[in-house]
Amino acid sequence: MRILKFSCLTSAIVCLLGAIIGIGHMHSDSHGTTLVYLSNSEKSGSLSFGIFSAVFFYILQKRMQMAWKLGFLFFSTYSLVVSIGVIVGLRQNTGVLDFSSFWFPAILAETFNLVLLLYLISWWKKQREYFIR
Repeated sequence: MRILKFSCLTSAIVCLLGAIIGIGHMHSDSHGTTLVYLSNSEKSGSLSFGIFSAVFFYILQKRMQMAWKLGFLFFSTYSLVVSIGVIVGLRQNTGVLDFSSFWFPAILAETFNLVLLLYLISWWKKQREYFIR
């Protein structure tokens, strides 16, 4: 449970800082360093996920029974965000929809994401005793 709490706290800090500062990523090339800023919708998404992660960390820390029920929502939401991010990122970076550069990495990433989600949900079902003291 410590790892999950640490992950929630780290996610909350990173998302809230991303929403406040607004820098999405940066890259360097021969012409210099380029900063790419987040759009307003990306900032609001980062802010909302940061707040959700912070609240989830708090209720995990307090061992509230509500956390066990919200855990399923947390894992499902995170999985959905990762899935959308993979598809959007591949679509923006490849530009073409051929099998080797778009579909194969997308199918591989989504399969791994689904397997991870199913594992986390099965692990989470076993954690009910942690919240019922």
